[in-house]
Amino acid sequence: MSSETGSAPHEISFTIDEAIKADTFDWDFGDGVGSEEREPRHTFQDAGTFSVRLTVVKDGRSSVGESTVTIQPGEAGWIEMDQVPDSITYLSTTEFSAKAFDVLGNFIVDPLFNWDCDPIVGAINASGIFTAGQNVGNYPEAISVSFERLGVEVVQKFGVEIIGGDLHAVFIEPNTLDVQVARSENIKVRAIDSAGHLLESASFSFKAIRDGDSVDPTGRFKSGTVASKGEESLVFVEVELNGRVIESVVSGIIRPGILDQVHPFDIPASLQIRESVQLTVFGTDRFGNSLMLDELKWSASSPDIGSITDSGIFTAGTVAGEYLEEGIT
Repeated sequence: MSSETGSAPHEISFTIDEAIKADTFDWDFGDGVGSEEREPRHTFQDAGTFSVRLTVVKDGRSSVGESTVTIQPGEAGWIEMDQVPDSITYLSTTEFSAKAFDVLGNFIVDPLFNWDCDPIVGAINASGIFTAGQNVGNYPEAISVSFERLGVEVVQKFGVEIIGGDLHAVFIEPNTLDVQVARSENIKVRAIDSAGHLLESASFSFKAIRDGDSVDPTGRFKSGTVASKGEESLVFVEVELNGRVIESVVSGIIRPGILDQVHPFDIPASLQIRESVQLTVFGTDRFGNSLMLDELKWSASSPDIGSITDSGIFTAGTVAGEYLEEGIT
């Protein structure tokens, strides 16, 4: 028997010299299959090198012949990607690798792969080394790898997700708060990398600084019932991504609510006839926070009591007495 080479699936018709006479023929094709025919036909499905043995027996005496069959993988079948990362940071480099098989599942050693990718996601060289671009996002089937064998080409496509880089900066809107007592306002926080990509995987935490104020995990701030004394620190914000932390403080003003009551201030208990005095009042909201009053209108209920100017200067009248049911508004 002579040696033979072919590509899977490869059929061989085995023949022997007509002069060989035997009682039995025992073929072992080396791939787990055998035959007892004189001149069998056998198809090799697997790639590899096989030792084919023929044992013949004549009148109780045996003789063995042996040859080698080498089967190469057949037509291109499919490609299996090795581990593809779930995501790739923009401008970073990753090496992709794959395995090639023929139509029967035989592994193909050292196939010549052709790598390609959509320019929007980056660039890839002939060795499968991929460099991500700056466009973050999820790109299905943006990268492809192909190979050809025995005139048949197969292509495998796969997607890639390009993500932002390390935490670089934080933007807070509004960066200062201006709300009334017992009112709410949303605080929006954006985390970005050095290229300005929005980092959606960053985590945010909020903490109200003043007693009585509150802020929920979404950044919704609610002021308490006490107005601030000018601008104060109101909310502590912490942003974290992959161990990198940026802290910030949101300041602002908590203003009193709407006018609820007006209170006289430092009013004398008694006045002499025709004595003048400057009257003052202040306003409060329903929580007792003081209010600046923009406009005051003064009036005396009776001329006997006296008169008052638009600026609140009261001059007592000429009729002495105690006025309990009349007065100044």
